[in-house]
Amino acid sequence: MLCIIVGPPFLLYSFIDSHVLCYREAEVVLKYLKEKCGAKKIGVIGFCWGGAAVHHLMLTNSEFKAGVSIYGVIKFFEDSCNLLNPTFFIFGEKDDIIPLGQISVLEEKLKQECKVDFEVKIYPGQTHGFVHRKREDCNPQDQPYIQEARKDMLNWLKKYL
Repeated sequence: MLCIIVGPPFLLYSFIDSHVLCYREAEVVLKYLKEKCGAKKIGVIGFCWGGAAVHHLMLTNSEFKAGVSIYGVIKFFEDSCNLLNPTFFIFGEKDDIIPLGQISVLEEKLKQECKVDFEVKIYPGQTHGFVHRKREDCNPQDQPYIQEARKDMLNWLKKYL
């Protein structure tokens, strides 16, 4: 899922991420939000494939003011880390799809190449999908990390939008 956030006040526009369509759709949504809604500051968040799309959009589209990539698949974009916009990366320590080694490589490349604000945060003991788990699917010991990640995401967006 890829979501475009407009703030403040925060409005949410979302669309299912298709690797080919999401970039075209992002352009259409950006145009609509600017022309029809008068949006000035627009951010984007994405989960899993949507997180990878956020990474790509932050590398290629300067119109977004902030991005949050939540367990975005790294291996497709790790060659470039020169972000155009502030980006927050959220990962789970025990993600079986995105190994810690890939996260370390991403963070090192960001430190070397990136000229805008970024943060990479790994939440202890968490697995892929932890931020958007339903309440009934959560283990009580995971709840503090889920809430922390959600709060961190909103704080990042508030900072730049």
